[in-house]
Amino acid sequence: MGLLRHYVDVLLAATFLTPRSSSTSSSSASTPKKNKTKLQTLHTRPACAPVVAKHVPMPVIQSPPQRLNDLKIIKTLAPALFGQVLLCLDSTSGRQLAVKRVDLGCARAQVTVNTRVQVVESLDQERSVHRKLASARTTNLLVLEEEVQCGGNLYLVFPFYSGGDLFNVVRHSPVDGRLPEATARRFIRDIVRGLLCLKRNGLAHRDISLENVLLDAKGACHVCDFGLATQHSALIAPKRVGKAWYMAPEVFAATAPYNALPADIWSLGVLLAIMLTGAPLVDHPTLKDRHFRVLSQGGGVRRLHRAFPRKLSDVTWNLLEKMLTIDPEQRPTLEQVATHPFLMHR
Repeated sequence: MGLLRHYVDVLLAATFLTPRSSSTSSSSASTPKKNKTKLQTLHTRPACAPVVAKHVPMPVIQSPPQRLNDLKIIKTLAPALFGQVLLCLDSTSGRQLAVKRVDLGCARAQVTVNTRVQVVESLDQERSVHRKLASARTTNLLVLEEEVQCGGNLYLVFPFYSGGDLFNVVRHSPVDGRLPEATARRFIRDIVRGLLCLKRNGLAHRDISLENVLLDAKGACHVCDFGLATQHSALIAPKRVGKAWYMAPEVFAATAPYNALPADIWSLGVLLAIMLTGAPLVDHPTLKDRHFRVLSQGGGVRRLHRAFPRKLSDVTWNLLEKMLTIDPEQRPTLEQVATHPFLMHR
């Protein structure tokens, strides 16, 4: 788990992580008033006018700027590429919500808010995906509830999932940082349902990882973070996207256009392997990586990692070997994964 612990410390793009502290911004120094609260509001200027950028898609549900007065900040959950994710209390409903505050200047320039590093993640694309999903019947996906635009910031309002992200579930597993096969199976089922929902709407995710799967209070998984999602009907221009651990060989090579759906299958296979081992399979999917060289050989998955539990079932090995096939054309489709005996087992 050493690599996993190191990895979590350097993540900048993580979204909606489980809160690690209770550092609440307090307004207790203000003059006491009726119905006073120690929670900080997102915005306290009801006259603030929204800023509309022509190239930004129309929001799913656009609420007026005054809506920000209803959202009381409890704490910061995590940094995000273009801002931060806040845990808020909706004073009108009593619900806890996750609100992603986005610096529109950074988002338009596609640079991170803290380090000004250029990134390929697109706010426009994320919003476009949510707009498309708003009219669809979604399953196991994070759904955008509303948007509020005010000043130089955009606020994306999501349901808050108290289970945190799958990365932390694996990281804190009491069994050497790995999950029992039955638990991994349940999670993969949910994730595949979410990805199938994206596929039915013409989309591929392109950034499948433990960090981009959230768990609700009942332990159900919801796929999130659609900043790299794309239409799956066309070949993708060669460019590295996503996280190196999960990146398909053809994506990492960046030498020729590729199909995003088989690349998602590879990433899903890596995610399953990490759940079962508690450690990444390879640092980079290239022959320069000695672990990848083993993986690229027939049946390499079984020999690659001593961290694999010896009692994995044959159907588990079979699914891993199929998903982690070097040739993208030989990988199973999402539908084939969904009906594989590993997922069908009860």
